[in-house]
Amino acid sequence: MHPLSVEVLTTAPPAFTASEAERIADEHFGVTATARSMPSERDQNFHLSRQEGTGFVLKLSNRAEAPIVTDFQTQALLHIAEQAPELAVPRVCRTLSGATELTLDVEAGHHTVRLLTYLDGVPCADPEHNTCPAPETG
Repeated sequence: MHPLSVEVLTTAPPAFTASEAERIADEHFGVTATARSMPSERDQNFHLSRQEGTGFVLKLSNRAEAPIVTDFQTQALLHIAEQAPELAVPRVCRTLSGATELTLDVEAGHHTVRLLTYLDGVPCADPEHNTCPAPETG
């Protein structure tokens, strides 16, 4: 599959439950937290909240997403953390084995899974609080 295939736009996003997301975070990243679904276009994201207040985003890629795409995103975040640590961008969390990503094989296919730190704020996808500028027309 070509990394820029449009199949990723037509393939249904992953359909994990919040309890499955909690299990994945605990088993693979050592993070015990409560999961809440977050909006996403073609992937599936969960906001993970720990009792002490820290938060994470568990990202489960669409099965049609080329691994090179998620790796590029991960490498960009790692580069920013190294070169400009003062920037407020999510940080990549490693698995218990030290990897930046893992692949989950399930009945519906494989999904790249990543855990990032959570940045407080309102997602642009939240229609009630959308402060993103409207696209220009014309």
